Amino acid sequence: MNYEDLRKFQRMERNAPHLAELDKNFYSQLIELIKEHKKNYERSKSMDDLKVLENIFKISKDIFERREQKILMKSLRCVKTGETEDDRIIEMEKELFDDLKLALKENRTGFESILTGDTVPMSAKDTKAMLEQKLESINGNSIPEDLNTVLVRILKNIPKFVSSDMQEYGPFAVSEMKKLPKKEAELLSKKQFVEII
Repeated sequence: MNYEDLRKFQRMERNAPHLAELDKNFYSQLIELIKEHKKNYERSKSMDDLKVLENIFKISKDIFERREQKILMKSLRCVKTGETEDDRIIEMEKELFDDLKLALKENRTGFESILTGDTVPMSAKDTKAMLEQKLESINGNSIPEDLNTVLVRILKNIPKFVSSDMQEYGPFAVSEMKKLPKKEAELLSKKQFVEII
């Protein structure tokens, strides 16, 4: 990639309402381009080379921020409509996209539980504090860890049920934290009734 390619990508991103199609190695090519122009400037110390380097930074930031905004809107659309992922999201951006979708989905689930009259969902901060408290009490009392159970956060109301070990569990309300047999927790997680912590 050269300076003119970068300008072309900027124009594409500016003109496209959705993510423009970039090479999957765009960011690694950008690193190489910046390195090359830094070396040019260090050798020459010319104002022209400095100006080109500064322009590269401005253009790169513009492309990044436009894509960031589009990824945010895309993740919101995915959560609202069930729209599938966009293959124009490149590797470095995928984690941001997945994290945004998860946060928006959790937020939406919490709001839906309010609309159905369930308990107010716990914030991520409250959940973390509760987990830390549980871990402290377990560690402090030297209770052996049960590898056959997992801690889950309830995402939807669950009626009473009998597990494969013939034990009764439930009923559980949204946002409660419970320990469940691993097998049942994984099954409920697949159906999006719980989140495994």
